[in-house]
Formats: sequence, C-alpha cells, structure tokens
Amino acid sequence: MRSKKSAILVAALLSACSGIKPKIHVTPGDDVVRVRGIAIFPVAYRWDVPPYLAYERAMTLVNAVDAMHQLVVLGPTEFKIQDADSIDVLQKTNIAATLHNKGIAISEQLALRAWAEERVASQSEQLYDLQGNPLGTAHNDQITLVAHLEVLHPATYRVLLEMELTRELDPLIDRGTVDPLPELTEMLPALVKKAFDALEPRLDMPKSMRTAIDFKMAQSARPGFDMTTPNHPAYADTLAKMDVLDQLVAKTDRYHALDPAADDARVQFYDDHPPGLYVSEPGPVAKGAGLQAGDLILTVDGEPAVGAHVLTRRVLAGGPTLKLTVARTDGNAEIALPVK
Repeated sequence: MRSKKSAILVAALLSACSGIKPKIHVTPGDDVVRVRGIAIFPVAYRWDVPPYLAYERAMTLVNAVDAMHQLVVLGPTEFKIQDADSIDVLQKTNIAATLHNKGIAISEQLALRAWAEERVASQSEQLYDLQGNPLGTAHNDQITLVAHLEVLHPATYRVLLEMELTRELDPLIDRGTVDPLPELTEMLPALVKKAFDALEPRLDMPKSMRTAIDFKMAQSARPGFDMTTPNHPAYADTLAKMDVLDQLVAKTDRYHALDPAADDARVQFYDDHPPGLYVSEPGPVAKGAGLQAGDLILTVDGEPAVGAHVLTRRVLAGGPTLKLTVARTDGNAEIALPVK
C-alpha cells in the first residue's frame, strides 16, 4: 500500500508534469498515416542501470498507450532487437513481421522509443565564518532528468515526432529500490499523451472497440527478469547468485514495481508461476464466466499474458470469447470469457 508521503509525491509529480511544456518537433507532412499497431521499445537509460528498469518503464508506456488507443500493442519482450538506436526499424528488429503475423500491415505500424538521461550542473560556493574568514568551498550538483520520446513510422523510415521533457531531481527524496526515479515513471505517460495529441491530425486510428475486460488486474514483473543489456546479464542470473533472503527481498521489490498492492502471498504466487495478470476484482461478466479474485491469467487465446495489452490485442482480433488459462492455488483452469 502506498504511504501518505509517496502519495503526496506522486500527486506533486503529476501536477508538475501537467504544468511544464515539453519540447516538441513534428516532422512536416500532409499525409495521413493509418495506424493499427505499435511496438514499444525497452526504455533506454544513458547511464548504467539494471535491465529490469528498461522493461518496467517500457511497461509504463505500454499501459499508457493501451489505455488511450485501440491498437495492437507489442510490449518490450515481444519482439527482437538488433540495434535499438537505428532508424531502420524494419531491418534492425522483427517488429514488422511480428505485427504482420497479427494482421497489421507494415504501412499501419508505428514504433515508440524512449530514453532518459541525467544532466549534471555543478555549483561551488565559498563559505565564511562570522568574522569573514574563509572556511572552505561547498559543492552542489543539480541533476536534471531528461525524458525523450520519439514516434517512428518504419515503413517510410521517418521519425514522425520527437519530444523532450525535463525535471530537476529533488536530492532529498528517499528513492529506495522499488522505483528509484518516480519522476520518470510519471513523465513517460505524460509524454505519450502529448505525443499522440500532437500527431492527431496525422494519424488515422480506430475510435472504438468491443471490450471484455470488466475486471481489475495487476501484472507480474517477471518478464523483466530475463531482459539483458550490453552491460548487464539477465536479472535472473543475478538473482541465482544471491542467498535465499536477499533473493526474496530483491524479487519482492521488483514485483512491487508493477504491482504495489502485492502482499507476501501474491508475491510468492507470482514467483511460483510464469508471468501473468493477477485478477484482483472480477466484474459481472468475468464472474459469470468463472473468473475469480486471485486468479493469475497465464495465457489469452494461447498468447502469454505479459500485460493487459494482450487482452486488448485478442479482443481486436475478433471472436465471441477469449480463452483464458488461469493459475489457482489448486491448479490451472480454463475460462471462456465472453466478448461483449
């Protein structure tokens, strides 16, 4: 459960994000791009961080896009990348083929990339005592966090939009290990919304969809355990070298990063199963289909349930029901969830 202090911090960050105008550059053009699918890259950090953070922050973007638009979304673990910085997304990733296999033409695909950097401004001040004698020099580093977002149209090798948002970091915040940069966590969804608002005249996107999702859910952070970067092995390898107690603490932090409400039993349930979506409160349709609070959705129509966007993706694919495989404390169950 969030503390009162952290809730105040989040509210302040949201207010700050809404009050600061990002730098925006939209590539000129009169053409309208029909969009039906989008791939979200892992968030890149311009300093050394564990790879699970790239996954967790990317899922912040995935959830933001999924909540705003009726698109087939690929999360950061659902496609392969050879060169994350290349403009040639067609050749340096398998996004085009992966989305094409889900019914999305190459011309209808977008890619979204985000990265963060820290800019440090050092200041020095001479200190004196009451008699005016020099005592020494005080040094202070002011760190500015920069979040950058770009939207690409792979079929035409174009960057449709680039956007940048900055925030001065408060050195007095106790950052902890669950989310060491809450500022970035709040800045990324704000960037996504502003990016799509700026691109609205240029994009032809679906306006409505059928929905079968009448239940509250949380997601497991476990896919991030297997993500790697050039400087780091998979976090799963790091965890394997820890003793039992340190491993439990480290895993709990990661599960709380995407599911702050997870208690010890839910953390253990996540750890005992493949990645999935935890059902915390089923609605009438879900209850009627047999979905229960505490179920962990493992697959949706056979696809791994690595995020809520997988449910949206399968709804967009059509069909009267979604076939869910769920894990329970007494074994697995199959649920046919009606699409209304």
